[in-house]
Parts: sequence; structure tokens; C-alpha cells
Amino acid sequence: EHDRLIREFPTFKQQQELNWASIQSFRTLCTKVTDDLQRELSERGSNEDTNLEEKHMAPSLIWDVPPRMEEARKMIKTKITEMFEIEHPIIQGGMHYVGFAEMASAVANAGGLGIITGLTQKTPDDLAKEIAKCHEMTDKPFGVNLTFLPGFEEPDYPGYIEAIVKGGVKIVETAGRSPEAYMPDLKGAGIKVIHKCTSVRHSLKAEKIGCDAVSVDGFECGGHPGEDDIPNMILLPRAAEELKIPFIASGGMGNAQQLVAALAMGAEGINICLLYTSPSPRDQRGS
Repeated sequence: EHDRLIREFPTFKQQQELNWASIQSFRTLCTKVTDDLQRELSERGSNEDTNLEEKHMAPSLIWDVPPRMEEARKMIKTKITEMFEIEHPIIQGGMHYVGFAEMASAVANAGGLGIITGLTQKTPDDLAKEIAKCHEMTDKPFGVNLTFLPGFEEPDYPGYIEAIVKGGVKIVETAGRSPEAYMPDLKGAGIKVIHKCTSVRHSLKAEKIGCDAVSVDGFECGGHPGEDDIPNMILLPRAAEELKIPFIASGGMGNAQQLVAALAMGAEGINICLLYTSPSPRDQRGS
């Protein structure tokens, strides 16, 4: 079938050649990455075998899992992992009626940044109790989401912020309107703020008012992805060109390939939401 396609469709052969050139470039990149990992492991003085060479390169172009994968996995350090003191550059974004202490602590214990959704708690006192509960379930960093929404009756945002400060939370994810009015209270308490933005211009405003990082939300993002309808393949590289503060990618993120793609486009991590609410393949099989 392959030979027939090449005979009957010359453009197919040209595409095959282009694909192979791309694959070769990718393989060269992978080799460089493994060499870099090899060198870093050697500099750390490990006594174990640190050989990360590619092995058993199959015709199907699928690599075996490199040795010391656990060691290599822990070496994915970015400005976001350093800023929030987490193991992996993965954040569980705020989700209404989903982001409770149980989920936030599970993500935190797995090495990511778990987020409690503040306004899911009806009062600041309820939020204080949820924060305390999360502290009982993990000793790792976690954050709280505060979404600033317009309305006739505004939530008690100062009360929620007081609960966050007294609860010892040092990371707040903000969304909706600009958090500028509340930045003095948040920054005064030593809290790092990451604001959700759906455009480069909003990201630059967040940077200007003192946010430590931004979550750049492409059109793929759930909730309210803005009105610009710009997908991440366009939005993320543009954000990388303009921003001085680190940013994470939000929208359509759910596996390792998408994490690597986001990092390649300049992000320092990814925001995952709906994946945490989806059953695993094991659950789907009824196992």
C-alpha cells in the first residue's frame, strides 16, 4: 500500500520526506536532551549508572523508556517550580464546586500545586475551615483561587483574603476582573499572585500591577476563556515574546506531550483542570 501511494501520488513521497526530516530533527533534539541529562547527573556525582543513551530504536520510531527516568523526571525545574516550591510544573486550576481540600491536597502530595476554590465556600469562615482541613491532609504548598466577579452584591473579598492570610496560604490564583485593588493586602502578606489572563494585553497589565506570574488561557480553556478566541498555539509564543514574569499555559493541557509543547512555546508550566475530574482508563474499564 505504501509503494502504491508513492507511485500514484508524487506529493505523498514528498510529504514522507518532509516527515522523515522532521523526525530526524526531533531525534537530534532528544539526543541533546539525554546528553544534557547525562551531564547534569554526572555533575551531581551520582554513583549509580547514569547512562541515558537511547536504546532499542525501533523502526516504528518508538523509544524505550530511558534508564533513570525517575531521576530525570524530578529534574524538570522551571521558574514556576522554584517560585511555588513544587516538584512538578503542574498546577490544578481553580474549579467551582470541585476545588475542595481533598483534591488540592492530593495534587500537592503528588508534587503539583493544588488549588482550593475560594468562592465555592459560602463564607470566609467556611474557607478558613477548608484551608485548615487541607493543612491536615498535606504539608506541601497549596493555593487558593479567588475569582473577582462583577455583580450587584459583591462577595466579602476582604474577609476571604483575611482567611487566606490567617490560614498561612502563600499562593493565590486570581481570575475574572483585575486583582489590582486587592494587591496591597495580598502582597503585604507575602502572598505570590498568579492571575488568569486570556490575552497578551491583559497579561502585561497583570505584570504591571505586580502579579508574580500569569496563567495564559487559550481559547481551549474551560470556564470563560475571554472573547478574543485565540488558541494556545498562537497565544503562548506571543506571551513569551512580551512578558518578563513567568507564565503557565492553560487550556487543553492534560498529558506529558502537551507539557513539553507548552514549555517549548515559552511557558514555565501548565494548568490542568478537567483532567482531574475525569475517570482514569482503569476506572473506565471498571477495574
